[in-house]
Amino acid sequence: MNIPNYSFEYVPTLLSSGGVGIYISKRLSYSILKKTTTEAYQALWIEICSNISKNIICGVIYRQHNCPSDF
Repeated sequence: MNIPNYSFEYVPTLLSSGGVGIYISKRLSYSILKKTTTEAYQALWIEICSNISKNIICGVIYRQHNCPSDF
């Protein structure tokens, strides 16, 4: 889905369903820290940069329901 004035970053899954994504306002400066995908989970970590305060690290993680021990 395309949302005006937002960027979409995502990590697809190796399986038929799952994956993670995050919408980030185009007004923000950010960098991708890490993208991970395995059969057990997907994760996306970003750092939102700021000139007036500390940077913010934000992450989203999805654990596949069939792999609890690998998480």
